[in-house]
Amino acid sequence: MKEYGRRNVREGDVVGVLLDMEMGDISFFLNGQDLGVAFRNLRGPLCPAIEMGMMAARDHDYTTRFDLPAPPRKDVKLPMSDSQAFALLRESLPVKSRKYHHSSGADKPVSPSGAG
Repeated sequence: MKEYGRRNVREGDVVGVLLDMEMGDISFFLNGQDLGVAFRNLRGPLCPAIEMGMMAARDHDYTTRFDLPAPPRKDVKLPMSDSQAFALLRESLPVKSRKYHHSSGADKPVSPSGAG
């Protein structure tokens, strides 16, 4: 098995996920750096989930677009800078944001919008 990623996620890091259902690939990004394809040949339905460990307590901002169709594929010339990649992503993904608060251990359970 090939090692994936270079280090553990630390406080302040931003983790991104790219799920390509047409190709069946899932890729991760750490602070904007593409870590490559983590899994191939995935088939739906898939359900998003996060595991952060026993004592993790963090605020998360999940961006979803359940009510919109997937954007059309574009021909992309590689390599591309982070700013070019983010511009391409911004133009192709109209989004709604939903904020969630996650707590575990002795804290309150997971709740939408940080409400109790």
